[in-house]
Formats: sequence, C-alpha cells, structure tokens
Amino acid sequence: MARLNIQQHNNSNRGGKTLSKEVATPEPEAVLGEEEALGGQETWKWDADPNNPYNWPTKWKVQQVLMIASAAFTTSLGVSILSPAHSQFMEEFGVGSTVAILPLSLYVFALALGPVVGGPLSETFGRYPIYIGSAILGSAFTLGVGLSNTFTAVCVLRFFAGLCFATPLAIAAGTINETFRPASRAIPSTIFILTPFLGPGIGQVPILIP
Repeated sequence: MARLNIQQHNNSNRGGKTLSKEVATPEPEAVLGEEEALGGQETWKWDADPNNPYNWPTKWKVQQVLMIASAAFTTSLGVSILSPAHSQFMEEFGVGSTVAILPLSLYVFALALGPVVGGPLSETFGRYPIYIGSAILGSAFTLGVGLSNTFTAVCVLRFFAGLCFATPLAIAAGTINETFRPASRAIPSTIFILTPFLGPGIGQVPILIP
C-alpha cells in the first residue's frame, strides 16, 4: 500500500480561526517501485520462455552454427574457386592477364560492401529472411556467371554474387550472441571463425584435377 504524504493547508475563516486540511497524495517512489516489479516479472518470464533462443534445445543451436559456418565457407570458397579459370578468361574473351583478374577482384570488393547493406537489413526485417534471401540471390548470380557469354556479364554478376554472399559474414556474430549465453559462445565462435579460412584452400583443388 502506497504511503501517504500529509500536506497541511492553513486557511483563515472570518472569525480569525485557522482550519487545517489534509490532502493525501501517493509518493512517486511507491508507483515507480510497482512498475519496476512488473517489469522484473516480465523479464523473468522471458528468461524462462522456451521461445527464447537461449533456451532452445542443443540440436537447434547446432543447426544454427552449421548454417552460419557453411555460409561462411561457401562465401570464402567463391574467392579462389575462379582462379583456375584465369587463363581460360584470357583465351575465351581475349583479355589481358591483368583484366582477367577482375572477376576475382570485384568479388572481394563486394565482400567489403555487403555488410554495409546486409547488417541494417537484418535489424529491420530479421536475420532469417536475410540469410535465405542472400543465399538464393547469391546462388542465382553465381549460376549466371557460369551461363554468361561476355566478360562484362561475368564481372557484373560476380560483383553482385559477392555482395549477397557477404551478408552472412556480417550478421553471423549477432546470431551467435542471440543463440548462446556468454559462457557458451567460445566453441561456436571458434567454428565460425575457422570455416572462412578453409574456403580459399579448398577452392584451389580444381587446379590439381587433370
């Protein structure tokens, strides 16, 4: 029950006598305490809610880690997988050695620009639509590279493919922070950090295939 402040108001009547009037007003601290109590109760319910990612089953969390790790791997794989086609670009499109590196350079340049676009979009529309949308669009642009008949088309499509595939790299850390409690983030973070380094090495494998 809120405590009451007694406020004295002195009024003079016609006979010169003083009357006292008591006015009861609730203290602000009491109301604030009730609001804080309600807020604390709501916070406690969310901490115990099974829909909270912190409370997801382990298999769901593993799926999250595998998803972002595979996205990081394929993104870095796209950097070097086109290197074996360097001489083929020169022969098929009649370009010099320096120009033939342009599809690779544009892809890497787009990887730097992708987080600038993908990060804010994930905060606006959620991470799941951005993961799915970037994977679909990036795959479509990559398919277009394989079907292109001009060097210009190859360069343009490679740029947009890198722009799309860069998005998971920008929002993966946020996914880990929202899925795992601070004490459990070491292993998933290590897996995510290591997978991008595998892509460039495996991307060179086609050179060894006769």
